[in-house]
Amino acid sequence: MEIIDIIRLVAPEFNSVDDSDLNSWILLAKPWVSKEKFGEFYEQAVAYLICHFMTTAGLADTSEYGELGALATLASSSYGIGSISAGSSSISFTNGGASATTDPDAEFMRTKYGIQYVTIRKLCIVPITIA
Repeated sequence: MEIIDIIRLVAPEFNSVDDSDLNSWILLAKPWVSKEKFGEFYEQAVAYLICHFMTTAGLADTSEYGELGALATLASSSYGIGSISAGSSSISFTNGGASATTDPDAEFMRTKYGIQYVTIRKLCIVPITIA
């Protein structure tokens, strides 16, 4: 399956992003992912990484969720969502800045796509630990 096809399948909120823009995102993300180390998961890893990048860039189409969805997307680009309610559209944020200095994957934990990328990476690349 091609990278663009995976993006279209797992992230319908990016259906409005045209293929030429997705190809630019692919060129940006490919150096982050080793084809040799990711093997059969290479295309999936690149796709999830691109979805993470596009989410943090605020490119997701959240129009079906109304104003609250737009706020949630904006918040995910810089903060984590601490709570959300739909009644009178309230939302609160958390700042993950403290963990970012100690956890090298903190950036990826900000989106569901980043978490999936890290999960795939951990399946494919086993770190060396010294006891």
